[in-house]
Amino acid sequence: MGEPDVILAADEGRGGEVALKICEKVYGTEHPNTARVLNNLAGVLRDLGEIEQADRMFARAIAIGEKAMGAGHLLVQRFQSGYALLLLRTGREAEALRVAETALTVHEASNGPDHVWTKDSARRTADALEALGRADEAAALRARYGLGDGSGP
Repeated sequence: MGEPDVILAADEGRGGEVALKICEKVYGTEHPNTARVLNNLAGVLRDLGEIEQADRMFARAIAIGEKAMGAGHLLVQRFQSGYALLLLRTGREAEALRVAETALTVHEASNGPDHVWTKDSARRTADALEALGRADEAAALRARYGLGDGSGP
C-alpha cells in the first residue's frame, strides 16, 4: 500500500485500521507498539459508539501489553483506564471500579497524585463509585485529586 492509498483509506474513515495493519506488519502482532495502536483505535471506536469492536480491541491491547510489559506496567494500566470508561458507558460499573482502582494505584505509585494519568484514573474511579451509589466516596476522591464535583465534561 503506497502513500496515496493510506491517504484514501484515512479519508474513508479507515485510517486507524490502516495504521494497525502497518504496525502489525512492521512490529508484529504481539509488540507493545501494536498494543498502543489498538488501544488508541479502541478509544476512538468507544467514543463513536462502536462498543463491541472497541471492547475486543481494548481486550487485545491489554493482553498484548500484559504479555510484553507485565500487568502492572504504566502503559498497560493506561489501557485499562480507557477500558474502564467503556465499562462505565455500558453499565458495568462494578467491573469499571475494579479496573479503574487498579489503574489508579499503579499510576499514583509511579507518577504521583498530580500526573494527568493519575488524575484520569481517579476520575474514572470516582465516576464508577458515583454510578454504584457511593456518592460520598466519589466526592472524597474527587476532592483528594482536585477533580471538581464531577458535573463537568
